[in-house]
Amino acid sequence: MSEIEAVIRVVLGAALVDGEIDARELARLKEVAQSVRAEETLKTVILDLQAVQSELVDLATVLNWVRPAAEILSRAAEQTRFIAVYAIDRIVADDQQVRDIEMTYRDAVTRIISGE
Repeated sequence: MSEIEAVIRVVLGAALVDGEIDARELARLKEVAQSVRAEETLKTVILDLQAVQSELVDLATVLNWVRPAAEILSRAAEQTRFIAVYAIDRIVADDQQVRDIEMTYRDAVTRIISGE
């Protein structure tokens, strides 16, 4: 898995963890992918998500789905790690309703990315 795929996967997890991906979150994901010319990577990750979405029913299962990506990011350059966490923050804020589960997800992924 490439670092950009890892970023997209952890950001998609942030959008998914509250139980739904709304239009603003999807638009933000597309924006992130376009900014780094990774539209095809986004499509690949979304296809993977669709294959397992019925299994991603709570915080623990979403974290397990993104863990390999977060571990890749833990070995990435500091700038890449920053971009991933920043993108998660933007996705969480996009629906204008930050939920506890989203912040718990953000904290857990940030810990993995930070190597804790």
